[in-house]
Amino acid sequence: MKIKSTLWISIVFVLLIISCNTYPDKNPGRNPAQSNQMATLSDIRFGKTIDKTLEIWGMSLKDNNNKASSSKIDFEEFTLKKDVPAELYSIDLSHKFRNISIFYDKKTKVIFRYELRISGKDLVEEMIKVFKEKYGSPLFYRDQEGKSGSVFIDQEGNQVEDSERSYYQWNDKKNRTSFFMIRKTEAQSEVLEIIAMERNSKRNQQESVSGGTESVFPE
Repeated sequence: MKIKSTLWISIVFVLLIISCNTYPDKNPGRNPAQSNQMATLSDIRFGKTIDKTLEIWGMSLKDNNNKASSSKIDFEEFTLKKDVPAELYSIDLSHKFRNISIFYDKKTKVIFRYELRISGKDLVEEMIKVFKEKYGSPLFYRDQEGKSGSVFIDQEGNQVEDSERSYYQWNDKKNRTSFFMIRKTEAQSEVLEIIAMERNSKRNQQESVSGGTESVFPE
């Protein structure tokens, strides 16, 4: 009887192990190990905190590549590191020439704006094409010729000759977002700046869209 009892207990124990190993995942398709594989910019929601967004990407404020901070302003800038994989509307921005910054309120940590800068003619045209497919014709569009002999300083501190620019604006009504785009040529390379802002935000109305371009876009 002892042998049968021991054998029965062993069988039950094995069945319990099998049952535990085959128990269905409560969150199918979510692999915690892969949560930090891609910074998906479409995850950004205005009105939500920077912490919530970074948590989705498997990051925290400690991963900020921007070490500068000032007590004279009431917001902070979180900059993604160059080697962090990123994408916007399924366009892979990994290992590309790009700068990505997210701006949030110092006290509440609520996001109110983010900016993206990419370069390369193919990438720029692909991004504009995706926006046209997603949102239709731009709400606003204008071409502007560059001033002959005019030179300005770019974000990297380099002197750049003024060139022809194209301005685009799209509105995402569902997510209360306005997208402002500036396409230009710098150092013989196509550049596209994207500024995404919360629509009807008093904070954004008080700030320029980009240096010297606030008068170009309609209010």
